[in-house]
Amino acid sequence: MNLIFAAQIIQIFFFCAVFSVASRSFVASHRSSEYLFEGIESEGLYSLGIFFSFWGILIRYIPFDVIFQTETGKIIYSKFMEWDLSMTHYDKNTNELVSCRVQSMQLPE
Repeated sequence: MNLIFAAQIIQIFFFCAVFSVASRSFVASHRSSEYLFEGIESEGLYSLGIFFSFWGILIRYIPFDVIFQTETGKIIYSKFMEWDLSMTHYDKNTNELVSCRVQSMQLPE
């Protein structure tokens, strides 16, 4: 799941970079049309704004709620494993009740 998430973030970053470079070249080639770019002083700031505009649009491509629900489910599931009484035992050497200890969140997978 994390590799897919990282690949999607890289893909969105790549698309935003390509779109902002294309937008910068469009602005540079059509700079003579004053009515199109009235409030723009520099093409660089304009393309940075375009980058973040496309980032805001394309970030919806990644379903964050699914990632959040999966990670939250792993945490809750691991706590239920730690609280399970059938996974506890009495240690005679230390005279303590030892319970299960989850050391990896990858157990449900």
